[in-house]
Amino acid sequence: MKMADSYSPTDRMMHRIAFKLRTPQLALADMANSMFADRLPKFDDSPVFITSLPRAGTTVLLEILSESPDLASHTYRDMPFVLCPMLWDKLSSGFRAEAEVRERAHADGMQVSFDSPEAFEEIIWTTFWKGKYSRDSITPWIASDRHEEFEEFFASHMGQIRALRGEAGSPAARYVSKNNANIARLPLLHAMYPNCKIVVPIRRPQDQIASLMRQHERFKSMHVKDKFSLTYMSGIGHFEFGAGFKPINFGGWLDTIDIAEADNATFWMKYWLAAYTPLVSDENLILFDYEAACRDGLKHIESLATAICVPFSDKLQIAAQRLRPTLARHTFPEGSEEGLHIEIEAVYQLLRTRCIASRPGDGPGSNFTERETS
Repeated sequence: MKMADSYSPTDRMMHRIAFKLRTPQLALADMANSMFADRLPKFDDSPVFITSLPRAGTTVLLEILSESPDLASHTYRDMPFVLCPMLWDKLSSGFRAEAEVRERAHADGMQVSFDSPEAFEEIIWTTFWKGKYSRDSITPWIASDRHEEFEEFFASHMGQIRALRGEAGSPAARYVSKNNANIARLPLLHAMYPNCKIVVPIRRPQDQIASLMRQHERFKSMHVKDKFSLTYMSGIGHFEFGAGFKPINFGGWLDTIDIAEADNATFWMKYWLAAYTPLVSDENLILFDYEAACRDGLKHIESLATAICVPFSDKLQIAAQRLRPTLARHTFPEGSEEGLHIEIEAVYQLLRTRCIASRPGDGPGSNFTERETS
């Protein structure tokens, strides 16, 4: 089924309008700040950012953490006017659709509805930082890349999301997002929010790289057959796969490789190394061993809750059961560079030693079946 089949002609038109009218949405968001001033919470100096390269478990971690009443995230209800969520919520309340559950476009078994948390934060970054996005790559951010207008808007936007997702008429205490592209701006996030919590799930690289390659091929095919899917993904700033693919140029690694080589494993292995090697020395991160968590979800989500300073509530305990030991097992493709295998494994093991709730020698189990992660 095409992505367009899930959206009526009116829905598709609304999305296209929203993607083009970014500046008016910013003005509407400012209007909403005045209209709903009595509902907006105080500034949150400790938001939670979940990030990693795609296919590492970021989506399921967002789904789990969003069950905490203390944390508020974007949901599909915020589409397509993501930049002015409270005003859009007010305007759309009269024709709000039921929360029908369906599988998402990745065809990885994950079920979503209009009330599911999702990664829409990148729309804000693409609106304010157009210069970071070239035709075929994304330039990383550094700590000195401060932008006063962006920071003011982002702070008020997080407040609007917290106001919308709170319980019993009170805003949620803190904001949580899943944004894979945030791995390109870790120094800036730390500079803007010294008390923020940045959670980076670490997945066995052989499996993650195989999944990255598979999803890239899947979305390339989808974008040829379904033009709206490309419009949608580009509109929300999801450049991870397909015809709109824009890899992040960590440390200039793309300067020595052609993006056209994204069809082979060596490209994705080098991408993995470029992304994760700098994390080894970043002491500000909360690293999360996804493989180990899939065997003992309760233990690892409890440790994560402690690390990000939220109570390990009954809802979180139930949500932790979504982590199950049924991940696919892969090896590096035949013909790929053995030297890269060694480098990747060394970085992976260094990262795992810093993961919360990690145990020496705690490697992937043997009872794995073919199922995707995200």
